[in-house]
Amino acid sequence: MPRPALLDRLDGSPFALPRSLDRCSELWWSRSPRQRFAIVVALVILTVAGGISHVAATPYGPPATVLVAAQDLGVGHELGPTDVRPTSWPEGLIPDGAVTDAAGRLGAPLPAGSVLTDRHLAHDGIAALLPAGTVAVPLPVEAIPAIEPGQWVDLIGRDVQGAGGVLARDAQVLSTDTVDVWVAVQRDQAPDVAAAATTGTITVVVVGP
Repeated sequence: MPRPALLDRLDGSPFALPRSLDRCSELWWSRSPRQRFAIVVALVILTVAGGISHVAATPYGPPATVLVAAQDLGVGHELGPTDVRPTSWPEGLIPDGAVTDAAGRLGAPLPAGSVLTDRHLAHDGIAALLPAGTVAVPLPVEAIPAIEPGQWVDLIGRDVQGAGGVLARDAQVLSTDTVDVWVAVQRDQAPDVAAAATTGTITVVVVGP
């Protein structure tokens, strides 16, 4: 039976290594086991340190944990544990004022995937929820339909003859409780809206998206 060609290639003297590799091999095996172990540990430490340095040197910096919205959250929403989730973001991309405690009420909308920051939280009651240039007016909760914070409404008033007129357009609902619904209107609209709310001659029309 003929001899396999592969075995012919495996016979003979060992392969000759390049002089530099041969020298490194001699130096390695000339060391004691303890020295070889120390060299391996040092190489591992240098490799890990180099990886950390590379991450720190990237344009956006090392990762850090932030809280991002798990879903779209509107103005006045009371934050709960399922509303946000911890996510790793590059440090250089994290907005200023990012918070790590999901507690409080939102004073600004927080779209899904956005980082929760101090600017999203309402710290000064109703005033913190007001859009620029508006004031808050309370409406009796029993006189209006069930609406949620963040919705937009038109406020309609009735005169003594029963004719209706628009008191405010695109008024934002800020918050609701068992007594009042607070809405944001322009300052010059506030007297007519408050008067209509007091006399029970106001109607709320919910505006669609």
